Amino acid sequence: MVCRYCGSEFEPKKRGRKNTGFCCKRCADNWRTHNKYNLTPKRYTKACAQCGAEFRTNREEQKYCSKECGHAANRTGRTVYTKTCLYCGHEFQTIYKDHKYCSSTCAARDAGEKRKGEYFCEYCGKPRWSDHPNRNRFCSRECADKNRVLQYLPVKYQRAKEAREQREAALQRLCPECGVWFRAASLRQHYCSPQCQYKHALEESHKSYVENFQPRLFTCQECGKVVTTSPNDTRRYFCSDECSDKNWKRKYKRNRKKQLREAFVEEVDLWKVYERDQGICTVCGLPVPRLNDPANIWSPTVDHVVPLSTDGLHCYDNSQLTHRLCNSFKGQEKEFSLDWKQKLIDEPGKWNDKLDELWLQIGMKIECPA
Repeated sequence: MVCRYCGSEFEPKKRGRKNTGFCCKRCADNWRTHNKYNLTPKRYTKACAQCGAEFRTNREEQKYCSKECGHAANRTGRTVYTKTCLYCGHEFQTIYKDHKYCSSTCAARDAGEKRKGEYFCEYCGKPRWSDHPNRNRFCSRECADKNRVLQYLPVKYQRAKEAREQREAALQRLCPECGVWFRAASLRQHYCSPQCQYKHALEESHKSYVENFQPRLFTCQECGKVVTTSPNDTRRYFCSDECSDKNWKRKYKRNRKKQLREAFVEEVDLWKVYERDQGICTVCGLPVPRLNDPANIWSPTVDHVVPLSTDGLHCYDNSQLTHRLCNSFKGQEKEFSLDWKQKLIDEPGKWNDKLDELWLQIGMKIECPA
């Protein structure tokens, strides 16, 4: 077919709307734009090819003046049968031997009359009248609703069962942290416990930290060594624990000397305090061995009742005899006592060996005072 606007050849559509003679919508719009003042269709005057009568038409390809002439032209050269319509009783001519009706309307009406009659309700079995076996299959709306429920319930139950099985299978999961199978409470749960979730998040966070870690350089404040940090290194000021301890001890001694200088009243002799307190620790009440070994936790020390850091004085009235271990337990407290019986109960097995060393140093074993 040739386009009415651009003149190009195109293949007309076989389905859909009737082809208007344009190859595309754009050509149709352009043609209407150019001919918007002259949209009156053309009229053709022709002679019928069957009867010879003159007629006017809008279609250039029309050959016959009416459908009767067209049908008569189709019957030319063929056997024509004269029959009587089974529905209306009128005679008609046809070229088909098995035709029974003069038109499709009579055929449809006759089929409808034959279908009318009594049928049975598909749910309760009661007889019903209908003009079609597939129309109004039930005697009432209630029967139709009940039948629909009966047909839908098995499908509904089966779908619900499959959904439950799929959900149950989806809830059975393997914990990515500990490798244990568990049933999740919801589809968003991926770990068997909050502990595994926290552990996994901690590992992922540490992994991300290691990947994005940028080394930092600093100079050790004790030895002056330049140190490059690593991801698992928390050092900031010292290159090693030895330098850190060395720096802390030096600062502690300096601060201690300053406190003694500011709180000094008189010289305090360890052994005079030992004799005054009769060799008994004023904190725990156990004997103090007469040793002068800084590495021994049971060796005697002079403790200030009121600590120097809290405006205590360095004199005999503010001094007392304690074990080195008991002195560290007391710390900065003013009033402090240690019950070894209760401590052995609270921390079983931790201090038994230490107390055995004390019994060996004093040469006897006594009962711990309450």
